[in-house]
Amino acid sequence: MKSIFSDISRQLKTVTIIVVVLGIMLVGCKNNDFLTEHDWIHYDSACDEIISFGTDGHFAYYTTDGSPVGDSDLYDQYSYNSNSRKIILKPKGDISIQVLRYKKSRLLLDINGDIKEFFDEKDKLITESAPKNLAYDADNTVTGFSSYLAILNKNGSKITTAPADYDGDDPEFKEYELSETLADHAEFYLWTNNVDQSQEPMITESTYNKLSENEATNIIRNGSAIGFVWYNAQAKITKIVFFGSTICQ
Repeated sequence: MKSIFSDISRQLKTVTIIVVVLGIMLVGCKNNDFLTEHDWIHYDSACDEIISFGTDGHFAYYTTDGSPVGDSDLYDQYSYNSNSRKIILKPKGDISIQVLRYKKSRLLLDINGDIKEFFDEKDKLITESAPKNLAYDADNTVTGFSSYLAILNKNGSKITTAPADYDGDDPEFKEYELSETLADHAEFYLWTNNVDQSQEPMITESTYNKLSENEATNIIRNGSAIGFVWYNAQAKITKIVFFGSTICQ
């Protein structure tokens, strides 16, 4: 009898080990619903970018005019490791994609050192979050920005952001609010762009000024703060350029 019980005990230990190993294997493969069968759009100053993750593992990264972004046309498959939070492209190559943050239709990615926020194209409530009516100046004021957002609140190093078409009177938008952290020595600027379309050629007057943190806080407290945001690899905000414009027709 003792031998039978010993055999049963060994078998149970073996089963337990197999279950644990399977559990470990599965952890790295799950929790990718936010990628599967989704197109994510990054609003850019020149041409918007779209990353597509198909149900069959298909991957594509292109601009809205149909051109591939960089060497992205060399890859056609992807997988996601939830432990490392890396999107792994196939065939293996030089593009590295790290998921820095995901929450409610907002996906922050580090793509070869470029930090970009993408919005879920399936979410029709925030389809109007792209920069509008901008005459980009020759100084490339906002080149390389990560996202274009509404800045709702600031309390010390904590700052609350939301998609640019945020409507404070619509309770549905509360789900998109995100508490974020400012990096040490974060910078703030104010860019105003006044366009007179009543004349030919069109006249554009642009000003760009650095702000103190107190001045930036006052702009946010006065409401209607919107601007271009830069993130670092720790998903902290390093720079905000508040934007305002008037258009005369």
